[in-house]
Amino acid sequence: MWVIYTIAATLLLSLSTIFAKCGSRRADASVITTLRTLITTACMWAFILINNIDVRFPALNSKSFLYLIISGIVMTGALYCYHISLKSGDVTRVSALEKLSTVLLIIAAIFLYKQTSLYYIRIICTVLIAVGIIIVVTKKSRSNSQWLLFGILSAICTVVAYILATTNIYLGSNLLTLTFLMTISLILALIIMFIRGIQKGISRIPFSEILFIILSGLSAGAAWYCFRNAYYIGNTNTVIAITSMTVATSATLAALFLKEKVSWKSICGILFIITGILMYIFMI
Repeated sequence: MWVIYTIAATLLLSLSTIFAKCGSRRADASVITTLRTLITTACMWAFILINNIDVRFPALNSKSFLYLIISGIVMTGALYCYHISLKSGDVTRVSALEKLSTVLLIIAAIFLYKQTSLYYIRIICTVLIAVGIIIVVTKKSRSNSQWLLFGILSAICTVVAYILATTNIYLGSNLLTLTFLMTISLILALIIMFIRGIQKGISRIPFSEILFIILSGLSAGAAWYCFRNAYYIGNTNTVIAITSMTVATSATLAALFLKEKVSWKSICGILFIITGILMYIFMI
């Protein structure tokens, strides 16, 4: 059963990206971030309530509360930058650039957490993933370079939010911690959208795009649910390895439904990324 959950999570994550791209033609990144985060967060809270998960939070000291707010702010920045990148860039290249967060996490594990065992393998994995990203993102395209800048910022913010959340915050379970962080991100996204006055233009966005954004949020929420089930009942390394294939499945779906051209250069880059990730998962 966990294999089915894992495959479903991988496909749903890729579909979420495709739907978000389809909904970004006229919608502003603030609108996409807010609506998508709203749907995903609602799915997470629904899962908690339906399964009667205890939502009593332990007492937070001022330091933990501060880290919680900062993590929420950084996560909002990561989501916002990601949607700007996706709006102006190809799905294949944006999906590959997402893996920069993996490179940064490996580096953080070495220098921040002193995880220096099998040092040379860690370095090889990092180089393979980085080379693969460079190969994919440097393919010829008509899109401007805005997607690259915001994609890099998204990866950096994602890693910072992860480090802050895993080392300084714990609300009784990882599920509650993530859900609460998503809730903070939703509140901040709403504030940003209203400050910019973008909500006034939502009525001018085609219904089809709004529907795609909603489907993107639902897909992300369903993917999170499938991944969590697979993670707890299946082989952890295999689950993570399969879900890391989103860079390949996203490129495939983009080629099928968005008519993006996937060159041999992109395929080689994706293979480098996947090889590096699999080596890290199964050899470290």
